[in-house]
Amino acid sequence: MKRKRMLWVLPYYPYPPYTGGNVRIYNLLKSLSAKYDIHLVSYYDDHIDGRDISSLEKICGKVTVVKRNMREGELPLIFQYYYTPEMTKELETILKGRFDFIQIDFLTMAHYVQLIRQKSSAPVFYTEHDVSSFNFDKCFHNRHLEEKERYAEWVRIGRMIENIYPLFDMIMTVSENDAVILRGRFPGAKIHPVPTGTDCEYYGYRRNSCSAKNLVYVGHYIHYPNIDSVKYFLDRIFPVLLKKDPDTKFHIVGSGGKKVFGDLECDNIAVSGTVADIRKFLYLDGIFVAPIRLGIGIRGKILEAMSAGQPVVSTSVGIKGIGAEDGKQVLVADGPEEFAACIQRLREDAALRERLTSNARQFVEGNYSWPSIVQKLVGVYEAYT
Repeated sequence: MKRKRMLWVLPYYPYPPYTGGNVRIYNLLKSLSAKYDIHLVSYYDDHIDGRDISSLEKICGKVTVVKRNMREGELPLIFQYYYTPEMTKELETILKGRFDFIQIDFLTMAHYVQLIRQKSSAPVFYTEHDVSSFNFDKCFHNRHLEEKERYAEWVRIGRMIENIYPLFDMIMTVSENDAVILRGRFPGAKIHPVPTGTDCEYYGYRRNSCSAKNLVYVGHYIHYPNIDSVKYFLDRIFPVLLKKDPDTKFHIVGSGGKKVFGDLECDNIAVSGTVADIRKFLYLDGIFVAPIRLGIGIRGKILEAMSAGQPVVSTSVGIKGIGAEDGKQVLVADGPEEFAACIQRLREDAALRERLTSNARQFVEGNYSWPSIVQKLVGVYEAYT
């Protein structure tokens, strides 16, 4: 049987897979390439290593990268940042070829569905990684703007979404919770959840004694919700913990961390930039903290910690969409004092740590392994192509 051809359009080059969105896409690419011929087209911001290109060419077969040069224009800012004549030209050329279906990821690239509809009759699938754009308070876009300007941009984003969502044959979300939100907003649309997963073999389970004073947060610090999470933790929660235990150490892990938080490094705060393997932090005796206040979706970092055996304390925003239960697989707290109290409970109660981490590992294995998620995604593709 002839293999189907797929075009995948992205705003960020998904290798190395250091960010949550890239981890999802890279793992899906690895599996889907066994079934489909994939042409990946993506922006890149800075330099790109030839080895990064060749790594994905071995998987995809064909890779096209376009330098992202920001230009002023009429589109809402988050779309304008990812709208360039260079990408338009590349897509027009690529779409002269035959594709059985086309996949677009992230809201910043969703507007290209208009061009694709002009140039191709192939079904177009879209994955919405975070539906917070529909809620002004939770939306993380344009946080650098003054409140009035940000609200005006939020309204413009909403109008754009209303125009482009109906152009997709299928909209996929990363959680059932996100799907419910979109179904309420677009009752006539075909919407299907295909969760983000984790590699349970790679993030193998290890017992965690919590004997050390380590607290760990992992993020990509170009993504504003991660910056907000760390600032909130340092301002409101960490001082409470330091009063109880002055030896507590907070590890800020991930790309961009040195640039944003590097000047805060001290005996109690360690800032790691991009790390090739975050397991060394997830295997620290300590606790994974997720003081997340913005955005909606599934946080892959929490799944990784749950898989690896590091106990998790999260806000309700951070854990929403995953389906884990407070007191069963994780501890959930929204107030600063309550969050700090949960951390202290885990330090003092070995039985609680053992129960939560064991339950968390079983939960992730049963609900978020990549093979089962890929099977769901292929089922969606095959139903509409």
